[in-house]
Amino acid sequence: MKGRAQSGDIVLTAPEVDKLRQLGERAFLYIVTFCKSEQPRLRIIQDPIPQLEAEDLFRAVQYVVGEESWQAKGEEVAIQ
Repeated sequence: MKGRAQSGDIVLTAPEVDKLRQLGERAFLYIVTFCKSEQPRLRIIQDPIPQLEAEDLFRAVQYVVGEESWQAKGEEVAIQ
């Protein structure tokens, strides 16, 4: 799960990416945006690694996934 106060890029660590790759179709990435607002948003992406365009940061210790990449994937769910 990744959370953002607003919206924007998310950062995945190398262990997170490794685990998501290992789990494949059993993996789900949950991205919560606008966490501090009255109406946060949840996006759920199944098997995210083959779907997302991630850029290596800090010699592949972390990866940045641009908002335009994750925003177009998965399903957004209303949080009650």
